[in-house]
Amino acid sequence: MYATNYSINIRYVIKYIIFTLIMAIKVGRWDCVQCGYVGIKGPNTHCDKCGAARPENVVFYLADDSEIVKDSGKIKDAKSGADWVCSFCSGHNKVSDNICQSCGNDRDKTDGDESLKEKIHLFNKKPKKEKKSLKLSKGFKRVLWGFIAFIVLFAILAQFTTDINVAVIGFKWERSLEIEENRKVVEDDWQIPQGGEKIDSYRAVHHYNQIEDGTETVTRTIQKQVGTEQVKIGEKDLGNGYFEDIYEEQPVYEDVDETYEATKYKQIPVYKTKYKYSVFRWKDAGKLNASDTNKPAYWPKDERLENENTFRIKKRNEKYYITIKSDDKTYTEEVKLELWNNTNIADTLIAQESSVFGTFLGLKPIMQN
Repeated sequence: MYATNYSINIRYVIKYIIFTLIMAIKVGRWDCVQCGYVGIKGPNTHCDKCGAARPENVVFYLADDSEIVKDSGKIKDAKSGADWVCSFCSGHNKVSDNICQSCGNDRDKTDGDESLKEKIHLFNKKPKKEKKSLKLSKGFKRVLWGFIAFIVLFAILAQFTTDINVAVIGFKWERSLEIEENRKVVEDDWQIPQGGEKIDSYRAVHHYNQIEDGTETVTRTIQKQVGTEQVKIGEKDLGNGYFEDIYEEQPVYEDVDETYEATKYKQIPVYKTKYKYSVFRWKDAGKLNASDTNKPAYWPKDERLENENTFRIKKRNEKYYITIKSDDKTYTEEVKLELWNNTNIADTLIAQESSVFGTFLGLKPIMQN
């Protein structure tokens, strides 16, 4: 019993040591906004080139060749906490500093001294894309606003209309009938519908019943967990110029073949009587069309429609047009049947045109009501 517990403890100790070793601390970088010098080591609070202080809202980053910190003292500094920014001079200081190294003020959070933010960067989470604002030149803005103003003005002016008199010079109408024929068709189904006449019957498979039929040995490949491993899932910006790798223990799987007894099934057909029969159904029989430029309008005729038991009208379609004249220009307007019936050649109707642009807008809406 004691030997077993001892071996388990040793295993956990070894695992902890390995995990600690791979939790690497790396030196970050930052760029100077004063002189443009790049790649300054993260822990440095001043630019190596011009001596400018590390910017208040500094952005630390990892270079491709970022070095791993091995010195135990520096590792301790990295893990001690984020740097803090003096509210008086914006100077950067280590977490262990109680006095600002730039201006000598005592650290006082109530006065606004605050720590830099620690940030987590996970590899499996895509960073949010910053919305890029579209920057337009002043000249382009003027043109754009001018175009918008023109469109608005055009829309306003288009609302002004003038009534004009137009003369009726012609008519046109179009009518059509979609018809159906009641004809005998041959079908087959599991039962004869009302009015159907049996032609034949026969046995056919209606459906299948599934029943058990013993077992069989089946082999399948499954994934089986065989252990765990430490996987780097991201990096943590420690807020002091250092970065720490973030690891997570994840399961390790292997493909394993396993066999098992699976139930076999067989399909048993179920037969029923199926019928072949004739029955009358309404089927599409085409369309009858009629059109003319003379009154009155009439529906197309066909002798077949006289027998209501054999042919019937499925749908009626109709359109009516009036041709009008204004200033030597003619226009054809689709109108309702009532207006079409009550209008004659040489009658005067009221139409509308744009007061500003002179564009013909059609018959006045009141005429269609």
